Amino acid sequence: MVQSSAAKSALDRSVSSEASRLVELIPCAALLYSEDETILAANRMFCELVGYAPAELRRQRVGDLTLRQDRQRDDAARIRLLERRQTELAYEKHLLGKSGNAIRCEVALKRITESGAVRYLALVRNLDAHRPDELDVDDPRDEGELILQSIDEGFVLLDREFRVRRINDEALRIDGRPRSAIVGRTHWEVWPGSENLPLADAYRRAMRERIQMSVEQVYRHNGKDMWIEARAYPFDDNLAVFYRDITQRKQAERAIRESEAKFRTIADAMPQLVWSTRPDGFHDYFNRQWYEYTGVPEGSADGAVWAGLLHPDDRPAMQARWQHSLATGEPYETEFRLRHRSGEYRWRLGRALPVRNEDGEIVRWMGTSTDIHERIVMQATLRDTQSRLEAALTAAEIGTWTWDIPADHVRADRNLAAMFGIAEEVADAAPMAAYFDAVHPDDRGAVRAGIDRSLSTGEPYHAQFRIREAGGAIRFMQARGTVATDADGKPQRMSGAVIDVTRQRMAEEARRISESKFRTIVESNVIGIIRYRFDGTVVEANDAFLHMLGYSREHFELHGLSWRALTPPEWGEADRRARASLETTGRMEPMEKEYFHRDGSRVPVYMGAANFEGSRDEGIAYLLDIGKVKQSEAALRSSELTFRTLAENIPQLAWMADSDGFIFWYNNRWFEYTGTTLEEMRGWGWKKVHHPDYVERVVERYRKQIVEDQCIWEDTFPLRGADGQYRWFLSRAMPIRDQQGRVMRWLGTNTDVTLQREAEEELQQANRRKDDFLAMLAHELRNPLAPISTAAQLLKMGERNAENIRRSSEIIDRQVKHMTDLVNDLMDVSRVTRGLVSIEKEEVSVAFVVNSAIEQARPLIEAHRQELVLDQGDGDVIVLGDRSRLIQVLTNLLNNAAKYTQQGGRITLTVRVRGAQIDISVADNGIGIDATLLPHVFELFSQAERTPDRGEGGLGLGLALVKSIVVLHNGHIAASSAGRGMGSTFSVSLPLLPEDGACETSSHTDRVAVRVLRILLIDRAEDGDAALSAALQSDGHTVALCRDGSCAQARASELHPDAVLIRTDLPDLDGYALARQLRALHPHEQALYIALSSTCQSHDKIVARSAGFDHHLEWPVALTSLRKILAMTSL
Repeated sequence: MVQSSAAKSALDRSVSSEASRLVELIPCAALLYSEDETILAANRMFCELVGYAPAELRRQRVGDLTLRQDRQRDDAARIRLLERRQTELAYEKHLLGKSGNAIRCEVALKRITESGAVRYLALVRNLDAHRPDELDVDDPRDEGELILQSIDEGFVLLDREFRVRRINDEALRIDGRPRSAIVGRTHWEVWPGSENLPLADAYRRAMRERIQMSVEQVYRHNGKDMWIEARAYPFDDNLAVFYRDITQRKQAERAIRESEAKFRTIADAMPQLVWSTRPDGFHDYFNRQWYEYTGVPEGSADGAVWAGLLHPDDRPAMQARWQHSLATGEPYETEFRLRHRSGEYRWRLGRALPVRNEDGEIVRWMGTSTDIHERIVMQATLRDTQSRLEAALTAAEIGTWTWDIPADHVRADRNLAAMFGIAEEVADAAPMAAYFDAVHPDDRGAVRAGIDRSLSTGEPYHAQFRIREAGGAIRFMQARGTVATDADGKPQRMSGAVIDVTRQRMAEEARRISESKFRTIVESNVIGIIRYRFDGTVVEANDAFLHMLGYSREHFELHGLSWRALTPPEWGEADRRARASLETTGRMEPMEKEYFHRDGSRVPVYMGAANFEGSRDEGIAYLLDIGKVKQSEAALRSSELTFRTLAENIPQLAWMADSDGFIFWYNNRWFEYTGTTLEEMRGWGWKKVHHPDYVERVVERYRKQIVEDQCIWEDTFPLRGADGQYRWFLSRAMPIRDQQGRVMRWLGTNTDVTLQREAEEELQQANRRKDDFLAMLAHELRNPLAPISTAAQLLKMGERNAENIRRSSEIIDRQVKHMTDLVNDLMDVSRVTRGLVSIEKEEVSVAFVVNSAIEQARPLIEAHRQELVLDQGDGDVIVLGDRSRLIQVLTNLLNNAAKYTQQGGRITLTVRVRGAQIDISVADNGIGIDATLLPHVFELFSQAERTPDRGEGGLGLGLALVKSIVVLHNGHIAASSAGRGMGSTFSVSLPLLPEDGACETSSHTDRVAVRVLRILLIDRAEDGDAALSAALQSDGHTVALCRDGSCAQARASELHPDAVLIRTDLPDLDGYALARQLRALHPHEQALYIALSSTCQSHDKIVARSAGFDHHLEWPVALTSLRKILAMTSL
């Protein structure tokens, strides 16, 4: 029978508390839900799994907690259970956690049916992520029993006397006895002897302390030892015990421990390093030899620690091979170097095989590592020896050969075959004649004769000859050989070597030529040459050296010279380094030093030296007099230093160019400004930083004046800076000429004239705007004079017509008011732009500002029959500002929109909070603003010709004044328009009052908690003016209301007020004078004086402060601001 949804909901709500508590006791994540996926109960473990609180889960459905792709799997499982194909199903799925994470888990889903109602119990196990389901219950009386019978663990419910009140089918299966033999008896009676086991202690403690307990216990059952795992949970006054038979697990664990111990014993006895990994390659076992070899503490090498012990050069290839085996299951084998605990890397052979289960799946990898270091080293040594022998023979240009005389086969190595031009493939069996063919024809006979003589006499063979190469080149050879004979003395074999001595012959010839050249140099007077000894003796010296130092040949031969004595003391360290180099390498790097001249002066020289071959204390040195070079260098350095000092300290950008205009140097200021490098700017690279609109003209003029005419160059142009901005520079270049008047190079400077140009342009624009403004001002002031003059003439006429008098008076009054507004605008702008206006900031409601501005602008808007749309967003916000000035800003923008929007047009006022600021925009569908004029709408004087302010009269100062006021509030104003006829939008952004500095505001009047104050209020007593007194009294303050000065003085003496509030704009009372009088009558009292005025201009506040007022507020008073001031007084 199908139940209605209302009936099912009622039934779901009636699920017994016992069923919910039993779900909580299930020792895994569990969820009970109805057929329509309504969650009925979930235990704490399930809530923790998905991250929901129990109350939150009750608002979820099972489908909401399941990933979309797994919902069909849930549906299929429930259908199978409903069709009674099975009563329980297990499958994997993904739960969706509260944070949106997917939780992979295994779900055992059981169907519970009672009184026709179907519910589902989901037991969830977290694989690496989880997922819940939900349910529905019908009969709460049997719900708990259904849950207990559905779980796969034994369950026993014990009362205070440990008597068995309930037991489920699984517990009966484990025990083997019927329910009647157990229920109603105590635990100790059912299982005799259990009262003395640790299990009993755990049950008693759980019952006594009302805590959860877990215990594993072995006991004799039916003549056998049985292990159980029990968990006890306090449940009302009872104890709920869940347990399961873990005997097989314990037996398996014991078998594993025994097997593991046996394996470790065998592994530790093996000489190899033994290791094991999980199927994914995670190393989790190393034998004792591995830890002893590596020195890694036992138990700290699991995971990838082993990789850090590999030689860096072997690590990539070995890890790639290991990953390949893991991916394919192929056996692993590789050679690598592993770091020993001593720090030495030793070669090892690593092997690993996969261990598979009955299904062929890899369950483990077992590996060994065998030391093969000596074998690898021996092989490398052998290869090295062979390689070095071949290299030695090749380097020495030696070829070896063996001649099998009876067979006439010459076995030659590669070097000999190459020397004689014999192909490598026949080098082992070529006849001797093939080698004779390569010998120079002039030497061939002597070579044959020498070999024949050795064969006949048995004497060693020795010969020198030439070989003609295929290209015609001649090489010189020296050959030696020996003859081996048989028992009868007949020659059988001849072996020997051939040495290529071409280089020696060429070196001898070069030496001869070099000696000839050297002698020429020694006998010249250009370079000084000496033969020295390390003890300082100059053994020989040429005339150039003696002349260099002012000595004659006679003096040298008679007295000798010492290079040590000729060396100034400060050059001792340089000499020491040079001698050390000569002693170790036989030569020294060329160096500069000085020698004493015979007259005591110093001679700078550039010298080099080398020891004679085979000698460590005697050699030859070459010396060049560089005195004139040093003088020239010093003069050049001084000149260069002077120039660079000047060039780097001038404010201009400086540069130098060759005579053909190729720039090769810039000062640092150039690079700092342009952000470029010398490599980028060298030559004509400077064109990159020139403005594209001017670069062609600059290059053309540069070529004409510098390259062609070679006259002084001057030009003005913009250059791009490192920030991407262009600035104007005046550039000049002067030629530097030699003695013949030829241009050697150019020196140029670039002077920044941007500010000068901008100032000139701004001055011109300011003069023009001033002239235009004065003309417009004269026109605007003259316009009202004509109707005033006409009205005055009418009044002069003798007629006493009341209508004429009234009309003339209205004309004069209206035009005078218009002129007053013009003058007030001028004064306002003047005060703001000169910084004479101070903003009295207080907490101001934006809604109040908006409503006040609308109220002031409404007559104009209604006169034009325009639609005003107000969009204030959500709630009110507070800014810190001058309320009257902010109203003035918004009123001005609304009036402008009304003036320049056609009859029946639309004006939209929008207020939005954006981050830490409030955005207020006034948009209309009026005449719009031209794109060329839009950037200038907020400028002074330019308004008359560029903004809509001039359309219906006025000086066009409103927007300039608006911008100045917004800036004083740390705000920003912007104008936008799509063009003429497309309307315009003016947007004002103001910073919000920070939360920690603002009072709480709402649409109602806020109340600030202050202590009770005594307040003297001087105001009119009419009903409309008594509202302030009533509001203050409702805040708990004592308020004395006076309407004149005498009353105020009397009540002040009686009340001794904490605060005095005075209306300064009453017609029959001077509020400022009254404040001074009260201050004088009570000089020692610290009352707070607050002026209340219908105007709140800057000069009003200045007058109030001079009269002794502490604060000045605009009437009617904003209670929020007043309460804040009073709250500060109460502190």
